[in-house]
Amino acid sequence: MKVYHLLVAIAVLGYTLVLCGCSRQTRHEAGPVMERAHQAPTAHMHETDGAAEMPAHDAEGLSGRVVNGIREIRVEAFKFGFGPDPIVVRKGEKVRLIAKSTDVKHGLGIEDFSIDMELPPGEEKVVEFTPDKAGEFHIHCTVYCGSGHGDMHGTLLVIE
Repeated sequence: MKVYHLLVAIAVLGYTLVLCGCSRQTRHEAGPVMERAHQAPTAHMHETDGAAEMPAHDAEGLSGRVVNGIREIRVEAFKFGFGPDPIVVRKGEKVRLIAKSTDVKHGLGIEDFSIDMELPPGEEKVVEFTPDKAGEFHIHCTVYCGSGHGDMHGTLLVIE
């Protein structure tokens, strides 16, 4: 599983570098990430319990899939990142994050939407929210998880 996460991270990083022509972005540089939101990435999430695969993004470039009117997104936390990254949703659309850690205890925090959840290894946690503003929002680990904790970040991209 760790090899899979490494391959996904390398693919996403390479994808980002190609699009923006740079090696680093801050959360305030919305341009390149906004461009990625309108392209369908090829990375896929894989369930570790044998369940069916869920694509990280749909044909419109939005994360997860709509289930009973709610955009459902499976999020994995691992040393030291989140997948999928970015998470792309529409403003005003109800979102359900189904998150779990694949290795050690992590946290998932999105301050702009008052989300702070602990993720014990292998245990799914669910949070629902409806983004009321568009933009790029910072995701970070809220539980110390090792030497790379300070670099464990992701992006929630809310589009109009």
